[in-house]
Amino acid sequence: MKNRRECRGQSKDYQEILENTTEYRLVGPESSRKMRSHTLCISTLLTLLVFVSAEDDTVGPVFVREPPNRIDFSNTTGAVVECSARGHPPPEIIWVRSDGTAVGDVPGLRQVLANGNLVFPPFRAEDYRQEVHAQIYACLAKNSVGSIHSKDVNVRAVVAQYYDIDVNKEYVIRGNAAILKCQIPSFVADFVSVVSWHTDQNENFAPGAPDDSKYLVLPSGELHIRDVGPEDGYKTYQCRTKHRLTGETRLSATKGRLVITEPVGSVKPKFPTADKSHTFESIVSESLTLLCPAQAYPVPSQRYLVSVNRFFCQQSPSVLRRPSFPPTILSMLSHGISVKVSLFCVRRKGFLFRGSGRSLI
Repeated sequence: MKNRRECRGQSKDYQEILENTTEYRLVGPESSRKMRSHTLCISTLLTLLVFVSAEDDTVGPVFVREPPNRIDFSNTTGAVVECSARGHPPPEIIWVRSDGTAVGDVPGLRQVLANGNLVFPPFRAEDYRQEVHAQIYACLAKNSVGSIHSKDVNVRAVVAQYYDIDVNKEYVIRGNAAILKCQIPSFVADFVSVVSWHTDQNENFAPGAPDDSKYLVLPSGELHIRDVGPEDGYKTYQCRTKHRLTGETRLSATKGRLVITEPVGSVKPKFPTADKSHTFESIVSESLTLLCPAQAYPVPSQRYLVSVNRFFCQQSPSVLRRPSFPPTILSMLSHGISVKVSLFCVRRKGFLFRGSGRSLI
């Protein structure tokens, strides 16, 4: 205790000794006593520093690779969900369900590897188990300092099913725009998208063409053909799709055609269906394409009105109109907040097509 008090009391002297060690060597016995005392202080301080350093060497878990919020996979491919963390001592990785209970291996269906990865091997359709393949998981990393949880991981396995893609014939008045649709079954619509369109005259159309092209593949997959003429009616059209989970591409089983009619006198604007409104949703920062497919003769002009809180306006920050787009197409840009607007496509003679666009967080 006396030595510790001396260390505290002589901290100022200690600094002087460090700065003027030669001076203390030249002084007599009193200097020797001080030097021995300060040597003891230095030894004590070094011991404390080593002790503190040993304690500070422990670090709580920090994710190096945190799993994504959603994992969709096909039963033919399987999936690996990676999770790793660093810390000292090295953290242990545990996978848990939404209720906090730990998950383990299920032979042939689920494995928890030593490196922290959660593995779902390929499986037969009859081996599908909802509690394994349609489950919410979380990655837990823990050591002696503490623990951390990842965000929820929504796992969904999709059992491969046979499906056909179809393209139907469309009716159009000469000079108007035609829109061909790739008919994708609803049970695979979340995973299958259109990658290209093809004609029997070896014409190929893919997304990315200039906006003012006669043939335009829209972000939603339709083929937009502007200023339809007789030559467009002699072709057949097929779409090609790709399954994002399996990578499989498929050509439509049927070929679509355009049935072009010659106008006889004036024709008022009309739409191919009697629907009065449609609702669309899009992901933040992605564009949303709305169509206004009415036809008439003479070819109608069109403009878009935006209704916000029952007030109409022709321009709104919610709408981004690309000037080079055909007038039958409206391109909206999703916001970083939830917003809902009503859109009215106005055709000649006051005909209204109503649609609502909604961008989500």
